[in-house]
Amino acid sequence: MIAEKGAARGSYISYQYLNRDQTLEMLAPETAGAYELRWVQGKTREILVTRSLIIAAVKITLVAPSSAQLGGDVEVSWSSTVNPRDFITIVEADAKERSYKSYIYTKTNTSGKLRAPEKPGQYEVRYLSGAKYFTLAKLPITVGGVDADITVPAEVAAGAPFEIVWTGHNNPGDYVTLVKAGTPERRWSSYEYVHQGPQLMFRAPFESDTYELRYLTG
Repeated sequence: MIAEKGAARGSYISYQYLNRDQTLEMLAPETAGAYELRWVQGKTREILVTRSLIIAAVKITLVAPSSAQLGGDVEVSWSSTVNPRDFITIVEADAKERSYKSYIYTKTNTSGKLRAPEKPGQYEVRYLSGAKYFTLAKLPITVGGVDADITVPAEVAAGAPFEIVWTGHNNPGDYVTLVKAGTPERRWSSYEYVHQGPQLMFRAPFESDTYELRYLTG
């Protein structure tokens, strides 16, 4: 087992049972410092052998853009992976330690994509350790608005098909929806995903009324 240097008998951070191969793979502590490897007798818990173990601080180089658009992809890269369970997340700049939202596991990769939040503001991209979610590296990132516009006919016949043209950033999952005017925010009815192209076809409702086309984040 691994324990803090000088810790009382029975204390441990991680352990493995002995096997017939006479080799073991153990997970190192996530805090740098002085530790001990201990061979502990299974029944009496007597410490039979100790060896000093120094855990060095981890140095991760994180690369990410300084700004991103609402709901857009954020290209992130990192110098190395300490543990396959480590992950990278994006959170508010003042978020408490061990906080996470959108995330990707580092595994054996050195790059990946995060989804930016859909609320503008100041955030941080953080590399977190897999066991205790310690922050090993972080970078500031500003998330801003998305410029989008929709061109629609002023009037269409009830039940008739019509085309709309949109402009914007085409973030993953974004879509245009057709709803009755005054419908509360974040509600949708018929819709088309913007990844299909800059022109989208809709069919007008059969009920004559005033409607709105809305560009919504994914």
